[in-house]
Amino acid sequence: MSNQIKSSDESWLSTLFFSITVSFLLLTSISFSEEENKNSPLSISSTSKEVEKEHIYEGNTLLASSSPIYKKPQTVAVKEESVEKKWVEITGYSSTECQTNSEPFITASGERVRDGIVAANFLEFGTEIRVPDIYGDKTFIVKDRMNRRYSPPYEDVWHDGYVDVWFETRAEARELGRKTTHIEIIK
Repeated sequence: MSNQIKSSDESWLSTLFFSITVSFLLLTSISFSEEENKNSPLSISSTSKEVEKEHIYEGNTLLASSSPIYKKPQTVAVKEESVEKKWVEITGYSSTECQTNSEPFITASGERVRDGIVAANFLEFGTEIRVPDIYGDKTFIVKDRMNRRYSPPYEDVWHDGYVDVWFETRAEARELGRKTTHIEIIK
């Protein structure tokens, strides 16, 4: 009985050795190029030199990048905005001579007025801002200036500046009124 057990154990080991050998041969390729065969009639090179594989651990499982269940993560470029917040007093204005100058439809930057233009003396022309508490994600651009009395330095004022939003009609500008809120300066 012990001979039968030994014999089956040897058979199992032989099968295991054979399986490992076959696996090795399948993972390698035999090359017969003339340059490699100068010193040896048979040369073995691994195919892993030709194809580099990426291995990924997912949980406690190792997945090869060639695995059908592995999906390579895609890189997505996300533009991050740098936002600076400032507290301002915000009002509205329209293109009337009593609120502007003799050319009420031309901004201080030389452009024609349109929706989305604001006047601010403490920000450079072309600065983009948002007023999230009032207008949500709508973006405004500084293209105009206010009266000189609204220019920095501000005395006896706790906020950072004044912003005037352009409206098509004086009634719309008055409807906004005068509010203190924060703006987001988009960089």
